[in-house]
Amino acid sequence: MSNKFNNAKILIEKKNFVKSKIYLLEVIEAKNKFYSPAALYLIIENNLEKEQEIILELFDKILENKKIDKNNINLIKLKKVLFLFDLINEEEILNILNPIINSESLWKRNAIILLADYYKSKNEINKSEQLYKLLSTINKS
Repeated sequence: MSNKFNNAKILIEKKNFVKSKIYLLEVIEAKNKFYSPAALYLIIENNLEKEQEIILELFDKILENKKIDKNNINLIKLKKVLFLFDLINEEEILNILNPIINSESLWKRNAIILLADYYKSKNEINKSEQLYKLLSTINKS
């Protein structure tokens, strides 16, 4: 997988986006705990896939990977919300972030901040302030 991943990076530098995308999709399909998420991030960073539904499917495929530990799964969930921030509704965001917020994950603070920022962007100041208060109680403990 490392060879395919590295070859894809080289192909991106050479502007051969079609072939690099093929390699990166193969890496994702291989369900490698390190290279599969990294391949998805390369696809997103280099805008190799235009269809957001396909990106969503790729996120879900990676999130189903049992080889990835819980903390990294939570990080991938945060990245998924960031990618979809303006495209998904409150319920979907809560479904993704609440399990992280209600856990002892090392990504808990980031999930709270992301949700608070979401509410702030929607001009729901009370919800945003409640989350920032929650954040301050976590800082104290």
